[in-house]
Amino acid sequence: MIKYIGKRVLSAAGVLLVVSMLTFFVMQMTPGDTAYVMLTHTFFGTGDLITQEDLDIATEMYDLDRPLTVQYGEWMLGALKGDLGTSYIYKKPVMDLLKLKLPYTCILGFLAFFLGLLLAVPLGILTAVYRNRFLDQAIRIGSVLASSVPGFWLGLILIMFFSVKLKWLPVSGMNEGLKSIVLPCVTLMLGMMPVMIRVTRSSVLDVMGQDYMLFAKAKGQSLFQALLHHGVRNLLPPVITMASLQMGNILGGSVVIETVFMWPGIGNLLYNSIMAKDTNMLQGCVLTIALGYILSMICADILNAALNPKTYRGGGRMA
Repeated sequence: MIKYIGKRVLSAAGVLLVVSMLTFFVMQMTPGDTAYVMLTHTFFGTGDLITQEDLDIATEMYDLDRPLTVQYGEWMLGALKGDLGTSYIYKKPVMDLLKLKLPYTCILGFLAFFLGLLLAVPLGILTAVYRNRFLDQAIRIGSVLASSVPGFWLGLILIMFFSVKLKWLPVSGMNEGLKSIVLPCVTLMLGMMPVMIRVTRSSVLDVMGQDYMLFAKAKGQSLFQALLHHGVRNLLPPVITMASLQMGNILGGSVVIETVFMWPGIGNLLYNSIMAKDTNMLQGCVLTIALGYILSMICADILNAALNPKTYRGGGRMA
């Protein structure tokens, strides 16, 4: 296990390196001069007042006139020491801003993730147990409809109905305590539930057709008892793997949802950094989200190994 984790950590370092390179050089290819975009974003609405002297000062201040390879190399050397640079627009160290914003994203993401699991897994089991009946058809149709709706559009619909029309919940921000987290949490949760329901249903149906399940029912156990005593170990691995992917998707999807609801997390920070071509801030946000994906996948592999170590070694993944 320790050897396996060590290999995953090394591969994670390689992934983060590639992600940082792609993020940096793709950002440099986006339209607009970095200094000009940065100044117009910092002083919104003053684009016509920016002079060439202002651009020269900004370019020199942030070393934007040096070759891109040199800029990236210096950033990478700093990143290896734990210094992700200074944000162009916030004028603060990137690490400080990430430490400030990350808790808000984690609160929103973990709440949506665990509530989504608590609802999706039982619904997936019910659709498998009552296969092709009314309950199964209703839940599957609802899942298809939910998965077909873009997250930003769903968020706007929820705002219009619960905030503007009924005035039950705040439109955006987090100034009203727990009420403020309800709509963004529901939007993220509904985005992950359809996939989890389908994976759980498929996994349960696969387990229900196994010989040991038929033998357990022949001994007099009910279907739910047989699933609980004999099927859990075999139906959970696909669910855990998909759940880890959904955890990563929630972190990535928070960019849109946090922007719609003005939630003060990393997603909102990432959006602002893209609009301002704030490369250092963008690098920090993207690497944080990528690290979240990697950690969630490693946790899923460890849980799957704990549930069924023989199968896991037999598949060669622990070697």
